[in-house]
Amino acid sequence: MREALSRRVAPLVPLEDDLPPSLRTEFEAMEQLSDASLWSLARSVVPAASLAEWDALIDADHQGALTIAEKQRKQQLSREYDETILRRAHAAMLLKSRGYALDDPQVLAA
Repeated sequence: MREALSRRVAPLVPLEDDLPPSLRTEFEAMEQLSDASLWSLARSVVPAASLAEWDALIDADHQGALTIAEKQRKQQLSREYDETILRRAHAAMLLKSRGYALDDPQVLAA
């Protein structure tokens, strides 16, 4: 009985200790989402315009031509990209734990 209860209370997918508190809270809440919502998150992407801006800022940074504001923007876009990838991965892990087959990467294509 105690073992069954601890399995219900424990998170379905363990979370990394080094996640920022906001992402940790978000990931814990994701366990309550519907399958459809998780599929949407697992297939989410960074907008093409943001990726293009980030790429241009990276190129400019390699040339040493970024202002302080541009460096901050590059950091913001980097963080947004990283968080999107982490959300996608966590959603995919939750879907896998619910029995979905994710062997084919195309099922997660946006």
